[in-house]
Amino acid sequence: DGETLSVYALAGERAGSLAVGARGPLKGSVTELALTERRTVSIPELREETRFNAYADLRREGFRSAVCVPLFSMRRAVGSLNLTSRTSDAYRREHLVALERLAAPLAISIEKTQLLEESWERERELRGLYEITRTFSTLADINVISERLAGAICRLAGAEMGLIATYDRRTNLVRAEAPGCNTPPGLAEEFRFKLERENLDAPLYLTGEAFVSNEPNSDERLNPTFAERWGVRSVLSVPLKIKRELIGFIYVANRAGGFSEREL
Repeated sequence: DGETLSVYALAGERAGSLAVGARGPLKGSVTELALTERRTVSIPELREETRFNAYADLRREGFRSAVCVPLFSMRRAVGSLNLTSRTSDAYRREHLVALERLAAPLAISIEKTQLLEESWERERELRGLYEITRTFSTLADINVISERLAGAICRLAGAEMGLIATYDRRTNLVRAEAPGCNTPPGLAEEFRFKLERENLDAPLYLTGEAFVSNEPNSDERLNPTFAERWGVRSVLSVPLKIKRELIGFIYVANRAGGFSEREL
């Protein structure tokens, strides 16, 4: 999306914080520098490097040097190839030349794979949207609709659990409709609150707005006690409206790697 980096593949030794699918900001990263200046960035001694916070974990685990090679396909930025070593000044000129020769075919391969994955993702989204539409058109029981709809939305967003909540404008009350999708026993019963910013007992403090949070325990919009008790590691919320009138919310939680604007 031009703002976020995602770990695409890993090999060899790695720092504990790195995992395939892990996300981080592009801004302020070594990848941003390499892409902006269209050049390989070599760091002969990580202990002397203070520009990029992402290397802090690597330094703690004994890595000494690093190199970042920008990846472009048809002049479009694809990402970067990053290597680290436990040896100081490990990457000499001959290594950099070899890596730069590898960059172009690697970028093309990654772009082709991304296009294929996007095609699969689009197909999955269309199947999910069809399932949601079919749920509304073929069912009448509100409990069955809630369960089927929550399950379809969870699959669409790649989430582990989710629920549908209704909003009563007369009482200003938000209430979960049971059953949800993989919701722990008791969660739906507890998920009811006044839609007020000052309501500190509510699971969330935001009123009527779509949002994503991948750090619910430190997000001021959310109740950290609720998030910790029910194991919420990431959450996405979207309001349901008819002719601009709020009627409820969709909540899904715990997507591997966190939620992005795409899921929202």
